[in-house]
Amino acid sequence: MATIGLSEYLANAWLGTLRNVPFTVPITCIQLHDGHPGALGTSNVSEVTSRKAMTFSAPDDGATEATGEPAQWDMTDPETISHISVWSGFDGDVDAKYLFPAALKAPRIVVEGDVLILTANDIEFPNLAAA
Repeated sequence: MATIGLSEYLANAWLGTLRNVPFTVPITCIQLHDGHPGALGTSNVSEVTSRKAMTFSAPDDGATEATGEPAQWDMTDPETISHISVWSGFDGDVDAKYLFPAALKAPRIVVEGDVLILTANDIEFPNLAAA
């Protein structure tokens, strides 16, 4: 089973803040996958390749939750969505960076014509803070 953790880009960016190098993510976008996204976020991409924006609350106790309108995709083929990848930009944005993968709490089976709607309750993010 592939590990759910930070991308090398995000790990380096966060470590850079220890040297007082500012780091912000301009927008958070989600891409769908039918398996683990891999180290670069490009493996097992869904037939629907568009990335959708999600907004998140201020972190508290090492956690955050999605706010605003949930991300949704118009599905075009039968598949089982089991993971997402989180990016710093939309698909086609050459400056977008892969941040990390996450698994869905339960895989979602979709067919052509379905609308897949994701909320924070559907996503299992890695545990970032020690208990």
